[in-house]
Amino acid sequence: MWPGRPYPLGAAYDGIGTNFTLFSEIAERVELCLFDAGGGEERLDITELDGYVWHCYLPGTGPGQRYGYRVHGPHDPRAGLRCNPAKLLIDPYATAIDGEVRWDRAVFGYPLGGDDRKRYDGGSCASRGTRACCTRRTSRGSPWTGISSTAVTPSRRRCSITAGCAMPA
Repeated sequence: MWPGRPYPLGAAYDGIGTNFTLFSEIAERVELCLFDAGGGEERLDITELDGYVWHCYLPGTGPGQRYGYRVHGPHDPRAGLRCNPAKLLIDPYATAIDGEVRWDRAVFGYPLGGDDRKRYDGGSCASRGTRACCTRRTSRGSPWTGISSTAVTPSRRRCSITAGCAMPA
């Protein structure tokens, strides 16, 4: 892992690797979570921080890579702070999402039917299927232009393209 750059926000593939960035004013620690075809998760600590933007660069990582973040920090719902590293955060800047949400207790950061100010760590929601996907950006800025069926492996073709999709964990 290399330091990378703080911008552009999101995952930006440059033909050699991918720069990952996430903005957070309150995070104390951020983990980049990479998922393999079998759903296995690898967590990497992002240590670079500039102007509230956490960033890193992974050579050899490209279009079709499934990923998300785990954000460590304060949990004070009365102040609007709900960091919970037990929950996978889908990149709010993602241009493609893969999978479907399986709605059960593990997806929620609070106990269902109870006080939504209490933190609920009951299981990681990473196994529940929804993840961001790296895409190829072009000089025109469109993240999906240039992705062909031959550009990625069959397991990576399932990424669906979204426009401005953000889904908090």
